[in-house]
Amino acid sequence: MEMCSDEFIRKSVAASENTKGSPLDNSVNYNFCRQLANWNFQESGVLRMSNLRHNKKGDTRCVGDTSKCLANPENYKIEDRVELYIDLDLKMNGKW
Repeated sequence: MEMCSDEFIRKSVAASENTKGSPLDNSVNYNFCRQLANWNFQESGVLRMSNLRHNKKGDTRCVGDTSKCLANPENYKIEDRVELYIDLDLKMNGKW
């Protein structure tokens, strides 16, 4: 908690006052604490999974154009090899 305190951020800002731009932009502690808070409140660094698809291995109908895909069959046999496809999105600065 001390790392994100006003005292430590001010020390870091005072050490970087000779640089261009806002002093807070150059503060390592401030940037770290801001990124930590964004991650903690799920504004950045969050993964979202969507469009889950699976099919027998080698079924090329599910590669590329998924409108022709017969993905997600009800049953597989014990020896069947299965391919799994998912779409992953990363949330950065509140945007997916």
